[in-house]
Formats: sequence, C-alpha cells, structure tokens
Amino acid sequence: MINGKVPPSNKELEHKILGAILYGVQYGHSTLQESKKYINADCFYFEENSKLFEVMDEMHASGRKVTLIGVDQKSAGQPWYDLAGGVVWLTQLGQAYMNHTVFPEHCIM
Repeated sequence: MINGKVPPSNKELEHKILGAILYGVQYGHSTLQESKKYINADCFYFEENSKLFEVMDEMHASGRKVTLIGVDQKSAGQPWYDLAGGVVWLTQLGQAYMNHTVFPEHCIM
C-alpha cells in the first residue's frame, strides 16, 4: 500500500510470467534468464508469486534445473506454498504458459 492506495496488480499476468519461467525450460527456452533482464521478486504484487520467483531464481543460481518437481520439493511445507495450492497450483501455472516470443513484453507491462 502506497499512501493509503493499493498499487495495481494483475494476478493472471503474474501467473503467465511464472508459468513461462517454470514450463519454458521444458521447451528449451531460457525464460528465467530473460525475465531477470526486466523483473525480480519485488515486482510481484502477490506474495506467493514473489516467493515462487525467488525459489526458481535460487535454484537456477545454484546450478539446479528449474523443474516442477524440483520447485515442489524446495517449496513443500512453506506456508505461502501450501496456501497457494502446492503442486496443484504449480500445475495450473502450466495452463497459463505463454508463447516465449511474447514473454519479454509481458515482463515489462
């Protein structure tokens, strides 16, 4: 909240970006590296989305491949993850997966 006002948010867009990062690697795209040119965890309005971005970024920085199973294992038991829906939520992010060619445009919106 800034000066008593709620900043604009778009949960669907955040999910599209996270879905592209999480599932893009399966299709051979470097969406996490691409996203970091434009955004970081602080750019997400919803806490669970910010935390998920942090988890994927940490995995990538440590040399681990960002996969659904890996993210689930790293996040399991975290309150934000359980509230978001756990592995079911991650799977639903795949349904929001966007074409990697429009991904950068969504990151700067």
